[in-house]
Amino acid sequence: MCWSCDQATGEFQLSWTESHGPAVKPLGRRGFGLRLIERALAGEANARAELSFRPEGLHCQISATLLATAQPHAA
Repeated sequence: MCWSCDQATGEFQLSWTESHGPAVKPLGRRGFGLRLIERALAGEANARAELSFRPEGLHCQISATLLATAQPHAA
């Protein structure tokens, strides 16, 4: 798993690939879990999820636009 955040653009990226598990393959239809991930993220912070079934395991790439960045407060 890796992630990054570009403070200039407010773009957050999260990427992970499952490994060392059973072989995966695309299903004939998108199941409840995949639809839930995609739709829930689409409704939050302009986020997107891309899921792909690779020989080594499921790969997920999540991108989101951060609404605000934390700024230090003067005391």
